[in-house]
Amino acid sequence: MIGMLFCSSNVYSFSTDATGVATIKNRNIKLAKKDAVNDALLSAIKQYYYSIAPVEKIQIPDITNKYLKYVKKFVVLSDKVDEDNKKYVINLQVTVDTIGLSDASEYTSQQTNSAVFSIEGIDYMLISREVSEQIIIDQLKQQNFILLDQDYFEYSTREDNNNLNKILKKFNDHNANFYFNLSAELKFDEFTNPDSKCELILTTSVYNKVSDKTVLRVNTDSKLVDTVDCVTDVLAKGMTKTLDYIRSNVVRLDTIENVSHKLNIIMLNFTNMVTVNNLLNSLKDRKYISDFNIKSFAQKEVTIEVTAFINETDMVERLSLLLNNGTNIYIDDNEIIVNFNNN
Repeated sequence: MIGMLFCSSNVYSFSTDATGVATIKNRNIKLAKKDAVNDALLSAIKQYYYSIAPVEKIQIPDITNKYLKYVKKFVVLSDKVDEDNKKYVINLQVTVDTIGLSDASEYTSQQTNSAVFSIEGIDYMLISREVSEQIIIDQLKQQNFILLDQDYFEYSTREDNNNLNKILKKFNDHNANFYFNLSAELKFDEFTNPDSKCELILTTSVYNKVSDKTVLRVNTDSKLVDTVDCVTDVLAKGMTKTLDYIRSNVVRLDTIENVSHKLNIIMLNFTNMVTVNNLLNSLKDRKYISDFNIKSFAQKEVTIEVTAFINETDMVERLSLLLNNGTNIYIDDNEIIVNFNNN
């Protein structure tokens, strides 16, 4: 649940108010408060991404607890238990690290693809819509396809009566990169037969924004006796088989090579070594470097060798964002100079 009351930002932080809600289970208010805080923190992170998405044209990642490490601080504005003693509600003022979140978004955009889907041919008397769609969602996530506004896409195409041209037009106006059009054909044997089985023929048409289309048909079967279990099994198998092929042959992910190399950073006119260490630890926490070693030290000058995962230009950019505007940062003879006194 998101409740934005105000937001502000500086060079590398974004502050906003967010509301978190959690269900109180077994009268455990302490656990509910913890869950509500988590909910509010994740909501604040989502607000940051939604605030920059229209300008940066980024793909909003699937926000999970792993993003909580980018929360710099939070303050409780108010909290309460609702009148029915069923929900714990908390309002926080949250400040997040925009550098880390931007890097996470860039990594996600390279390691995932956004998608929407539709499916026809499933008999919802056999298996519920919720269960069948959750199977598809889980399989897409396993192959790093992140659903983008799937609920809105599904709602907007509901009146199209499976008219593919209308659906594709709405997909072209949608922010997702890929559209999976799924058609299922289920066949059943008599389950009184010990060798009975259910069979699925799953036809998948994959569309992208340049009108390329890939059509794939797979067959799967299952001998599970229970009807729901059998349908669930063949649908999961069909999606796995389909997506394995698509990831291997149609929509390959970009590869990020985590290759390290050595860089020298010379820091000048710093106040004390605490400032230097804090900066180096910030670089390490953000995975820009894996290690550092002090090569030489004088009163106001220190030379540090770092094992870096980004190049010199990107390192200067990250340092510029992390430090105050008065710091002069530049490259000289393949070394990065950080002069804390720009006078």
